[in-house]
Amino acid sequence: VHLLSTTIGDQLKMATDQKAKVVGVALKDRAAILPAGHAADAAYWYDKPSGCFVTSTYYMEKLPDWMQKFNKENAVPGKELMVSSDGVTATFNLAKAILKNEQMGKHDVTDMLCVSISSTDAIGHAVGTRGEDNYNVYMQTDKALAHFLTTLDQEVGKGNYLVVLTADHGGAHNPNLMKAHGVPADGWDSAADMKRVEERLAKKFGVEGKYILDTLGFYIYINRDFVKANNLDFQAVKDAIVEILKENDELAFVVDLDKAATTSMPEVLREMTINGYHRTRTGQIMVITNPQAFSWKVGPDYKGTTHGAWNPYDAHIPLLFMGWHIGHGSTKQRTHITDMAPTVCALLNIQQPNACIGTPIMPVIESQK
Repeated sequence: VHLLSTTIGDQLKMATDQKAKVVGVALKDRAAILPAGHAADAAYWYDKPSGCFVTSTYYMEKLPDWMQKFNKENAVPGKELMVSSDGVTATFNLAKAILKNEQMGKHDVTDMLCVSISSTDAIGHAVGTRGEDNYNVYMQTDKALAHFLTTLDQEVGKGNYLVVLTADHGGAHNPNLMKAHGVPADGWDSAADMKRVEERLAKKFGVEGKYILDTLGFYIYINRDFVKANNLDFQAVKDAIVEILKENDELAFVVDLDKAATTSMPEVLREMTINGYHRTRTGQIMVITNPQAFSWKVGPDYKGTTHGAWNPYDAHIPLLFMGWHIGHGSTKQRTHITDMAPTVCALLNIQQPNACIGTPIMPVIESQK
């Protein structure tokens, strides 16, 4: 329901008349499901109460026998894997079990295994971009990935598999850490701003009530039902919210998303803002904070971090292609995460996902051996 587009896995299934096997695995449910896609054979994620990896009846009525055996041998009910390096190990252990038991890479067509490491994200949220816990989870990821590549060499054969390594986002350095070293950093006090907005709107329109339905990250959702019930002009309410928020110096830009194309801001930000807008899903207004500022007020004892901004610390992520037909090379030209899918599809000679807006990365395509 929530995923509107096809994925690389969906396109691979269609290109092979459903013969390709496509499986996703992660600690998080959405991290296993979304990369694999609608037509995937399976997606497995971690269930803390049982200590097992589970799936949904969307994919199958019961777990395969080998999967039940894997859970029986590895389950530790109640164990918290999300904020532990053990989560990395558990994810890759299951990925190796899937590879072997589903005989992936040993068919007449290309198979696809999507592995997402959730612990790096969870630990980053908890402790920020520095510290022993952060260091340990990345070292364990590096070691587990090396072991997994060795398994691929043994099971599929060197040169017979394509690896694409990336991330969905980076993360800001902890604001308190940055301020301790003289770097400007803070957070937007969204709760205080929303209270101020409600008070000013009640005074302006002569009606008290809940004008703001919710805030999510940097998006503001206007209460359409309230506005309609009180016979208020929706655009007038939206314009008023934008003008009130612009009084806050913590905010670099305040954008009416229906007018994003004509908002005065750097072109790269305008493009990102427009690309992120969905009429029925995002809010009606978006705020863009100053650099190194979160979407909430950060307390003096806060040690963690978050993501969701346009800034390089969040938007600059790794993207690595290696293995089958990939030659040595690198590029410093600007590329986008939306370019990954069309690049993989070009390498596999299959159609791009049906909502794809990227273009193949030519240095990768041209490196083919």
